[in-house]
Order: sequence, then structure tokens, then C-alpha cells
Amino acid sequence: MSVLAQKTCIPCRGGVPPLKGEELDALQEKLGNDWQIKNERPVVDGHEFNGLVETLGNGAAERHHVALGDAVVAEQVVSCRECYYCQRGWYNLCTEPQFFGLNLDGSWSEYMIFPANAVVHKLPPEISSSAAIALESTACGIYTIERGNLTPVSY
Repeated sequence: MSVLAQKTCIPCRGGVPPLKGEELDALQEKLGNDWQIKNERPVVDGHEFNGLVETLGNGAAERHHVALGDAVVAEQVVSCRECYYCQRGWYNLCTEPQFFGLNLDGSWSEYMIFPANAVVHKLPPEISSSAAIALESTACGIYTIERGNLTPVSY
């Protein structure tokens, strides 16, 4: 596990309050038992972030290829690495995913703890903290364009 401090994060709920009570029950019913979103305790929001490594647990430096003080970002979905899909490298289809800000404490907390199976990326020094905050959203957009075989069109 690693601990991230001195974070930059952006609120991305658009002013919508977190779901709770009956709303959360209704969403869980729609998702079924494959995606458990309820927690035994409250969870801090925030899933787009970057920050500096402040503490490293046993083996974290080697596993994540980071050192104290490194600027890092983690992928927001933490897959189990054990289910049928994860064993085939299809982490996006994990049957027991965890998400920062949903069932793992997110970036609005003072510190974040990255589980051992989190995918952590060290940021190069030329990427500023404010630019790094948009990496995940930008990557999703680029991936969508590539998967859709979209090309520029002139009108």
C-alpha cells in the first residue's frame, strides 16, 4: 500500500450530492449483485486526482516503481486481479472492482491509501499537477475515439 499526500483533485459531480439511503438501495437493485456499491462505513468522494507519495508500505516501491516524493496518479478502478476476467487481462470487466470515491476513500480525503493491487503511474516532471488532473478523462476520450475508429471530418 502507498499513501498519497499533497493532492490536486477536482470535484466532478456537478453539484449532485452523493447517493444515500433509499437512492443507494435503488441503484444497487438496478446493478444487481455483480456490482456491490454499499459499504460498511462512509466513503470520501473524489476519483480524479494526483499527488505526491508520502509513505510506502512493504514492497510498494518495487511493485509500483515509485519512491517517496514522486508525483503519481492511480487508475480509478482497482480490480481484484483474481476473477476470470482479471486473469485474462480484462481488468475493466472485473467482477469485484473497487473505485476511489465509491468504495475506497477518494481524493477529497486528506490522504489516500492505494491498495496493493492499484495501478499507479509515476508522473514525469514536465507534467504539472494541474495538467495531470485531466489525464484519466483525456485517456477515456482518446480510447473511445480509437475504439470507434473516428476520424476528423471537414464540413
